[in-house]
Amino acid sequence: MIRLSTADFKVPALLLALSLVPILGGAARLKSLSEGVAVGGDDARFFAAPIPVVIHVVAATVYALLGAFQFSAGIRLRWRTWHRRAGVLLLGCALLTGATGIWMTAAYAIPQRLQGPLLYGVRLVVGVAMLTSIIKGWVSIVRRDLAQHEAWMIRAYALAQGAGTQR
Repeated sequence: MIRLSTADFKVPALLLALSLVPILGGAARLKSLSEGVAVGGDDARFFAAPIPVVIHVVAATVYALLGAFQFSAGIRLRWRTWHRRAGVLLLGCALLTGATGIWMTAAYAIPQRLQGPLLYGVRLVVGVAMLTSIIKGWVSIVRRDLAQHEAWMIRAYALAQGAGTQR
């Protein structure tokens, strides 16, 4: 039996701390949408098409929280079935997060002062890179290439965290 130590929770704890600000921001966004109250003057786009925002926030929150525990070798080895089942859920969450992020970047009328051409391009590239990493990670595990699977999943999570903390 594999025993867990406090070291097995160090990386997940740090990742959860990193996730706190974007998760709280997403919760505030969902609260404003549910109350019908704009947080700022530039929020009309969210009220005009709230479904992508809701999907994005929920999927990204699950991905950030549950995904953090995938980085603990002790947890992965002790609860392999949990790791696999959580991984399937996280695959869906990651695909939804990346796809809605790209959709919102491309479809929403974002004011120039909040997103110029450079940030627009970066958001699209990061979204595509995240989706590509997730798909390559999934293909790697289907092929039983654990090293490649781990590398691609780390890339995907890092890209998502980078995008989530940009604000």
